[in-house]
Amino acid sequence: SEDKIPFQSKNVAEAISNFLRWPSFNNSFTRLMKSNSIKDVPVASDKKFPVVIYNHGYGGATSVYQTVFEELASHGYIVVSIGHQDESAFLLKADGSVIQTCPDNDFYAKRAPEINNQTVGIEQSIILNSNDSYALTEAYKKLIELTPLHTESVTLWTLDTELVIKKLKELNNEDKYLKGRFDFNSMGIFGHSVGGATAGELASTKTFKAGINIDGFQFGNLINSHLKCPFMFISSNEAEDRYLRVSPFANNSEYDTYHSIIKGFSHSSFSDLQLFMPNGLKDIELQRRLILQFFNKYLII
Repeated sequence: SEDKIPFQSKNVAEAISNFLRWPSFNNSFTRLMKSNSIKDVPVASDKKFPVVIYNHGYGGATSVYQTVFEELASHGYIVVSIGHQDESAFLLKADGSVIQTCPDNDFYAKRAPEINNQTVGIEQSIILNSNDSYALTEAYKKLIELTPLHTESVTLWTLDTELVIKKLKELNNEDKYLKGRFDFNSMGIFGHSVGGATAGELASTKTFKAGINIDGFQFGNLINSHLKCPFMFISSNEAEDRYLRVSPFANNSEYDTYHSIIKGFSHSSFSDLQLFMPNGLKDIELQRRLILQFFNKYLII
């Protein structure tokens, strides 16, 4: 349809190239692709809709998972994707312009040594390979001790998410198009990598009815707390039996907790980049169905 907007705007395509230090022609074709989204469609005025909130991976962007967003929106969800100052590749403004983030800024520079630290690598290796629940719990606790700046990011992103919910409630009260359309009693939280850890952190509150951590080491305070809603962990499994173990969180939860392990997926498989990879459409379809079915089980009333 001619009404469908481009998959990426010129500004977004250029911002991605700048952040990744790609030549601009590398993804210039995305401006010519049609998405499955249509701008300024009237909102159905006779019902409320469940809300799902997404936080991207570190250095990602709000639009990085729009194939899945479109799937959820087409089934009656209001989908909100959050950007974070200094930690997103760019921030998208209401007029379509972008605020570009420098990939060498202080936030990135300070956090890089935590992940490149050999001692951190030992704990991560246990988390990726061990099936011993006690060893895993201890490894997660040590990981948190060794990565205070990553936990700080989870805390900041949690606060950002809470501010976004406050803004959504204002829209629900005042916006002429969206007034009364949000069902805040049926909210889900999900995210990739650090965004997934943020979902786990927020799932230890009573704010959300369901949540998903997509392939994120669970930075934050969840190891010392409990999930307070149904939750799904999704782990990539690129080779052998190496994938994120989550038994410390699943074993301590009183709610339905799932662990989906996807063979052949890498950490970067959970984004729209899969559209441009061999078998990528199949991978995207799997993610769409998995996430939709989980939220349908717990959020659709």
